[in-house]
Amino acid sequence: SQRVLVLASDGVWEFLSNQQVLDTLANYANASTEWDATTACMKLIEHASEEWKKHEKDYRDDITALIIKLSN
Repeated sequence: SQRVLVLASDGVWEFLSNQQVLDTLANYANASTEWDATTACMKLIEHASEEWKKHEKDYRDDITALIIKLSN
């Protein structure tokens, strides 16, 4: 299991809970052979963007995220 620090703007947290963010990252980790923080961040941003589209249609706040992989 990876330990990560997620720093993100309110555009991520508006429609995603802490658990949903962790689930998104876990789903990516389970589907990949090598965990990459950049790709994980892109997956999180894509998920947040999908939620904005579902709730707000064409409007979307800024979505900024940084994932830092922590050593075990």
